[in-house]
Amino acid sequence: AEKAYHMGINKQLNLYNGRGHKTLPLTFEQHPYFISDDWLMGSIVYESDLYTEIPLQYDLTSEIVITEHPYNGAKMELVNSKITRFEIDQHTFVKLSNNKTEVSDTFYEVLHDGKLKLYAHRKKDLQKRIEGNTLSNEYDEKTKYVMLHENQYYYVTGKKSVITALGNNTNLPKPPKLKVESSTTNKTEYKLISLLKFYDSHISNL
Repeated sequence: AEKAYHMGINKQLNLYNGRGHKTLPLTFEQHPYFISDDWLMGSIVYESDLYTEIPLQYDLTSEIVITEHPYNGAKMELVNSKITRFEIDQHTFVKLSNNKTEVSDTFYEVLHDGKLKLYAHRKKDLQKRIEGNTLSNEYDEKTKYVMLHENQYYYVTGKKSVITALGNNTNLPKPPKLKVESSTTNKTEYKLISLLKFYDSHISNL
């Protein structure tokens, strides 16, 4: 029992041996993190070990995953090369591998995980802007979408690029007209997910 206890302690320490995280400037409405500047509960596979129910943040400017030290509350950066995947607030991020295109060696959110797969690479850039005599910090968020089809990754932006990734197959069925609610915050993402779900249901017939 004592051996198992020390193994458990050592496993936990592996997660908290990174360097401290320096927080970038925050504004009233903007921050450098994914979803929220507060801690969100999640899980992570780190050095092949699974950690669950731990507080996480994902800094989209540096693309670094951060956790809270359990004893002193400090923000600790995790080492990207030791991370296989992580989930934060029910959003799953993975690394893409074995690609034949220029896909960044970083984390991608899984948006659709069928026979066709869709991922999002999310990034924020800190912009310092001067308005009159006031210096303000703003975060510009950019998202690139990557589709996996037959072990090949393709950057996609809409219907045309999805069809091209599918080989411009003349047998492709025409997707139904998609109604996008005005309350939908990211219409491009919503349309891409809907397209891949549609083509996924027909891909065995292509």
